[in-house]
Amino acid sequence: MNFASVEDIRQGGFEGFKAVSTLQTSECCEVPEKPGVYLALRLNTKRPDFLSQSIGGHFKGKDSTVEVSRLRSKWVKDVLVLYIRKAGGPGKVATLRSRLKNLM
Repeated sequence: MNFASVEDIRQGGFEGFKAVSTLQTSECCEVPEKPGVYLALRLNTKRPDFLSQSIGGHFKGKDSTVEVSRLRSKWVKDVLVLYIRKAGGPGKVATLRSRLKNLM
């Protein structure tokens, strides 16, 4: 599958593109409660500004902050797809909605 453009991704079978702000506001109510594969895209190809302190809170009691220098060294220039993940499947409970709600 080609990930060079949103159109390529659509042609690969992905649908229902939503902005993070929309999903946060709606609490992902428009996302189906079924298994599937989802992508996180970043349409802006300009290098991001990284925060010195994470605003994501703690996960399992640990601070999620990563040093800015490490983030910069790991950043891949000009990519569209930031994240690919599968939700659910045989014997799994997670759905697209539950995974995206957790991500938001």
